[in-house]
Amino acid sequence: MPTTQTRKYVLMLFCLCLGWHLSRGQQNRWFLNSRGSIVGLGEFTHGTAESYHNRIKLIDQYLAGSDSLVIAVEMPSHCTIPINRFLRGECSYESVKASLLFFGLLTNEFKEAISAAREQYKKGKYIFIFGMDVPYYKDNAVYLTNAVVNAGRCGHTRVTRRLSNMDLDACLPGNRALYDSLKKEMYEMEACLNQEMSGPAPRTEKEDILYAVENIKQSIDYIYLSGTANANQSAIRDSMMADNVMHTYDSLRLTTMIWAHNFHISRGKDRLGFFLDKRYGKGYIPMMEQSFEGSLLAKRENVLGAWRFVNDRGIGKWLNRHFQKDTTLLFKDTAAHIFNKIDKKMWVHYVGAEVEDKAILNYFYFNPAAYFDGIIYHQKSTASTVLPR
Repeated sequence: MPTTQTRKYVLMLFCLCLGWHLSRGQQNRWFLNSRGSIVGLGEFTHGTAESYHNRIKLIDQYLAGSDSLVIAVEMPSHCTIPINRFLRGECSYESVKASLLFFGLLTNEFKEAISAAREQYKKGKYIFIFGMDVPYYKDNAVYLTNAVVNAGRCGHTRVTRRLSNMDLDACLPGNRALYDSLKKEMYEMEACLNQEMSGPAPRTEKEDILYAVENIKQSIDYIYLSGTANANQSAIRDSMMADNVMHTYDSLRLTTMIWAHNFHISRGKDRLGFFLDKRYGKGYIPMMEQSFEGSLLAKRENVLGAWRFVNDRGIGKWLNRHFQKDTTLLFKDTAAHIFNKIDKKMWVHYVGAEVEDKAILNYFYFNPAAYFDGIIYHQKSTASTVLPR
């Protein structure tokens, strides 16, 4: 009969072997085998270097055996128009900065990620980055409409004049008559664009402008819905992001990689991942990201800086106890019996665009194995590096 000390030793040896098996044998194979799927690459914060370094590896390894990849990012689509032009070699990185600054992505790591994508484009690979987020920021609808008109592809300017002369945030929420009127004019504008661009216009240029038009329509949708009875703005936002992903995926039918917060890509009710899972089932693969300790880039009292953290409760504590190195954990891995330990509700940390005064980390309480297919674990994280404006 083995002693208690022997059982502890055997369990520790199993954990170490499992960590080696997953980190070496399975590290990226799950993504390489995901061709044709939608893969949610979660992040517990927008501001760590490891998230983007991992994404660069996945892009390079996946495109070594494939010709195309679509990437959805947590930004409105008009902000990704200059990013796609950068990928195609039509502009320099300087032209992209304005779009990234607003979202706190003017970092060396994000630049490295889109530069890696640009190198793949040069090799003849098709990469398309689109913003799936909702343009609900003030005056975005006016900005977008003017951008489309200035592109010289539409002479239908009545809606431009109307939007320029009204405060949408004040008069549109819950106003069904105004909403119906604006949407009617937007559909007419879209039809006008489609007709004008049915000729020799390059596909990439058509994509840019039509995505901008779609952003205007969604901006109007969001502002209107935010003023309706029992409006849940977070759920509205996630459902509209899901619509954007589904529209793009159904049109292109290419493997799609989503870069977004863990709680967006999860299968939790009314989250982005909830709608994708409902639509595509096993064709949607959400992977959450976790880290035990280190630093992250975020705003605190409106100051952007690097903040130290230790994730010493819940799943962070569990991961650090069982894995002392960066590891990819797949819940469905039959060899990973240790995952039975995680098939329960646990505290899972996250950080928004801004950290709170008293605490760097916030926590959700849920069952990770119910909401995700696995975890991408970084034992130690490093804050992203801010680039000069």
